[in-house]
This record gives sequence, structure tokens and C-alpha cells, in this order.
Amino acid sequence: MHGAWLLKYIIALIWEGISPTIAGLNSPLRLAVRRRMVKEFDAAISNTQAGTRYLQDVLGMPAHKTVYHPFEVVEAPALGSGREDSPAPRPAGSSVFLVVAQLIERKGIFQLFQAAKLLADRGLNDFTIRIAGTGELEKTLRQQGASSGLDGRVRWLGRVSYEELAQYYQACDALVLPSLEDTWGMVVLGACPRIQLNSIRA
Repeated sequence: MHGAWLLKYIIALIWEGISPTIAGLNSPLRLAVRRRMVKEFDAAISNTQAGTRYLQDVLGMPAHKTVYHPFEVVEAPALGSGREDSPAPRPAGSSVFLVVAQLIERKGIFQLFQAAKLLADRGLNDFTIRIAGTGELEKTLRQQGASSGLDGRVRWLGRVSYEELAQYYQACDALVLPSLEDTWGMVVLGACPRIQLNSIRA
């Protein structure tokens, strides 16, 4: 026998996460295609527990074939490999909120500004919002911030490299994730080891 190798490949599905739009619960055709497709996979890994439940409960993938394990997260040493100096002096007696996001509609920056204006209108003015990121709505968001009377409380950081993110996490009181819809909020896991929570006056 002139030997023939029978190769066995494991086909794995990488499922980032789930959101109302991604779920397609109102799309019978999409669900039917997905249910047929998952039968061809040997295993699946999802970033979120909700994503794992979707694969099992909605698409019918057996539980023993699905794994929940976070991925797409930058390693902690990479976050802290940039400059170690503080990105900006902390305003005395002021709370600092940090947003790390693309400046696009679904990230919810408009709604964040509305909430911040409510605080300011109630006399709770001792806060600063730092926004790290760029995007197509930057000009519009800057205009909204100014027209809402928040111009002095919003600091636009622009694009911040992964190597420099740690210092911004460490220099804030809280990370704010105002996103209206995301399959996976990677900034949360990136921030958790870095933020040292201080008392925030309500």
C-alpha cells in the first residue's frame, strides 16, 4: 500500500458576542441558515456568556461543543508599556470619567452628553469627561458638547495608543461605557485591572 494520509480537521466557530441586531431573532431565514451552519462545526468559542447561550439555546449547538472564554483583549503589559507620567492633572475635588470608544452613533456619546447635562443642570458640576477616540461624528459631538454647556468639562484626547491607555485608566474614577449596542465591550476588561476606584460624590 502506497500510503494515503487521512487528515482530520477540527472546524471551530469564533463567535465574538451577541446584540439585538446580531441575534437576528426576527429573521427566520437568517436563523435557519445559522442553525444549519452550526451543525458543521466541531466546536465554538464565544467572548460572552450571552453569546454562548445564543449558540446553545437559539441555534441548537450542543453545550459540550461550546466554550465561553474572553478573547480580543490586549494583554496587560501592552497597556502599560507607554509613558508612565500622568496624562493630565486631576482637577482638585473633581470626578474624572473616561470614555474609550469610536466616535460613531452606536457608541452612545450623544446620550452620555444628555446625562452629563442633567447632572450639570442639577448643580453637580464637579466632574470631567475624558474621551479617547476618533470617528466620523467627532465634529458633531464637539458641537453638541459646546451647545450643551459641557465644553469646559469635556476633554478630547483623540486617538490613544494601546501602550498609553493604562495611564488614562489609572487617572480616572470610572470608565463609562455608554454604548447603545455592542457585541463585546473590550475596554471593560482592559480597564478593570487598571482603575483604582476612588469615592465619587453623588
